[in-house]
Amino acid sequence: MALATVSGAWVERVYGVAQATFGTDDLNGPALASAVTQVSQLYTRQRSELAAGRTRTADLVARLKWFSLRDLPKVELPLLELHKRGRLPKADTWRVLDVGAGVGTSTLGVARMARRVGVQSLDVLALDRDAEALRVFEKLAVDVSSLDASPIALRTVTADLTRVPKTTNEARFHLIVVGFVINELWPDASDDERAEQASAWLTELSQQLTDDGALIVLEPALREQTRQLQRVRDRLAMTQQAPFVFAPCLRRGPCPMLDNDRDWCHAQVAFELPQQASEVARLAGLRDHDLTFSYLTLRRQAGHVGEAAHADETASAASHMAKQRIVSALLASKGKLELMACGEAGLARVMRLDRHRSEDNAVVSALRRGAVVSLPVVGEDGRIRVTKDHRIEPDWFW
Repeated sequence: MALATVSGAWVERVYGVAQATFGTDDLNGPALASAVTQVSQLYTRQRSELAAGRTRTADLVARLKWFSLRDLPKVELPLLELHKRGRLPKADTWRVLDVGAGVGTSTLGVARMARRVGVQSLDVLALDRDAEALRVFEKLAVDVSSLDASPIALRTVTADLTRVPKTTNEARFHLIVVGFVINELWPDASDDERAEQASAWLTELSQQLTDDGALIVLEPALREQTRQLQRVRDRLAMTQQAPFVFAPCLRRGPCPMLDNDRDWCHAQVAFELPQQASEVARLAGLRDHDLTFSYLTLRRQAGHVGEAAHADETASAASHMAKQRIVSALLASKGKLELMACGEAGLARVMRLDRHRSEDNAVVSALRRGAVVSLPVVGEDGRIRVTKDHRIEPDWFW
């Protein structure tokens, strides 16, 4: 299982930029924790202030010194899914459009992943409504090659995020990242209206992609914001034309979780905050481990993450197995282990009796939310039963 990390070098860069930018307004210890708490409440309980464009120096310090360190690896997970399936753009330099860039967290995550897969550099256009946040981004992006990231050539523009920039065919983007932005747009619209506006906006954005490019949307793992992203996903999936939903869904039909107001689908990744950020989390009463977020990966080419990377591959070793995405935490009870999974057939409860545990299916005990795995097909009762004879091998495991 992958463990997302942020190195001490990144922490030093972030803290150094904070001190150089904010001087006596820089925050540490309990003062920083208090600012982090206020920003967290802003995004969860005081969203009217967020929609009004509230701007405070303390908010920006909190976003830089805690939220950016926590959120940095999130974009890397959708990128890893693309990489596993051979769907990353094939170019030495990636042209990247970062919509709602803020202090640059998403682009910096892309730069780390780019270095890992051999991409030499990034050419980035970063858009945000907050000019001060973009100035912080410019400082963070200097000489990131010393931080195990591909170099960034950065241009920042203060802009209305709902207006899509136009490019020529030769200057289309290999990647477009939309990090924690959609939940802030169209605040006065109803759920259906916002889903319609967001899907049209993403469709227009996707027209700026290269043919092998990808558009990655990240949103908080909160019920309201995630269900809104699932509504957007449904509208895009139903058109059966570009942009196509590559991930997280292994299903072409409507999202079954939208049938129940209590359900929502998000990713969870093993993660430990760096020591400085972990101490701030402790003071603020926030979690210092595991990343949770919701996301949507769109491409101009058809196909989803559960399909084979090459035409001669088979999606499953046997016809009685089918790809599923794990969409719940482990549900252990006396005599059995259960999980919820979602695939082409919809939501299903996965069950393995303790007496059926074997070496071949032992990995079921370690499956986490977000894993893609071949499991027995759904039975007539809507359940997936794993027996001792089933060989279970994860296809994608964070």
